[in-house]
Amino acid sequence: MYAYDTSLRKIVKYDVSSFLKDSLKSEVIQVNYDSLPQAEVPTIIYDMLSLKDSNFLVKANHKGLRFGLLKDGKVTQLYNSFSDCVNTNDDEEVWSVFCSNTKTKLRPDRTKMLNATYLGGVLELFDLDDNCSLSLAKILYIYEPKYGIAEGVIPKYVVFNETTQIGRSFTCHWSDNPITIGWSLIKHTSMAGFFSKKQ
Repeated sequence: MYAYDTSLRKIVKYDVSSFLKDSLKSEVIQVNYDSLPQAEVPTIIYDMLSLKDSNFLVKANHKGLRFGLLKDGKVTQLYNSFSDCVNTNDDEEVWSVFCSNTKTKLRPDRTKMLNATYLGGVLELFDLDDNCSLSLAKILYIYEPKYGIAEGVIPKYVVFNETTQIGRSFTCHWSDNPITIGWSLIKHTSMAGFFSKKQ
């Protein structure tokens, strides 16, 4: 099992079988952070998700690196586009909506990835091939992202306000044909959106 520690900026590999035997063995996987894009806006790594062959999908915060690939300790860019559904011309706001606090789920065979925003309700379905290339397959707009801006934060960070629909829970079930996604929101006591889409 892998976990990315955002505060210490390291990936930890845990031996689950050792945990079942009342001990927990782990090792740290090194990351060369010098390989991240150099930009005026600091690069924030939100998560690293395990792919095939000891590679990792990197979730970051801007167009220089939205989703990347960690391979042999170095990070390279995989995908850098953002939806135009956010009503702003400020790139940093868009990056924050689609990167911070999003939920990302990988299909067990690592051929699909789903990304869901925390503010509003935007679901993006991606295809992931054997070479770890990522491409957008579909996008679903449930709620428009409406938000406020945290004061004095660099890069800009979007926060909820009185008009925001906030994603509270997100579940994803992958099977051979349909993808079933459950979505609920804080402003509602029942499921606000629930759908099944064929791949």
